Amino acid sequence: MAEGITGQSLAGLFDLYMTSITGLARSGIVVRSGMRGRYLLTPSVRNYVRHLREIAAGRQGNELNAVDENARLKIVMPKNYELKNAALDGTLISVTIACRNSWARRVSTLSSVMRDDAGGCSAHAIRTRISASSRSSC
Repeated sequence: MAEGITGQSLAGLFDLYMTSITGLARSGIVVRSGMRGRYLLTPSVRNYVRHLREIAAGRQGNELNAVDENARLKIVMPKNYELKNAALDGTLISVTIACRNSWARRVSTLSSVMRDDAGGCSAHAIRTRISASSRSSC
């Protein structure tokens, strides 16, 4: 009898696709037997069960920890409610509108400078008047 179990049989046992078995083999969870396409059953099952326990306990390195995620939500949710309430109260200022108004003031000032001084102003004088008329920047 050949050493180990086939990848297809192991995939059926774990209810996974064969690509998942090869990925688990690359990460060392499923143990190769030394023969192509065959795996050691007992160490592979043991490692896979440990792997699933680590995921369930939230100790997987690349997974989010349930405790940390819950703490993050407790921090973010009040801010979210605060923003929603500000929007409902009408006290929330839209960045788009604020920037549009700021640029509109600047263009208006530039237009008036150009109209009033039709070529008689230096670039420095124009910049100074625009800066003085609108202190907010976007």
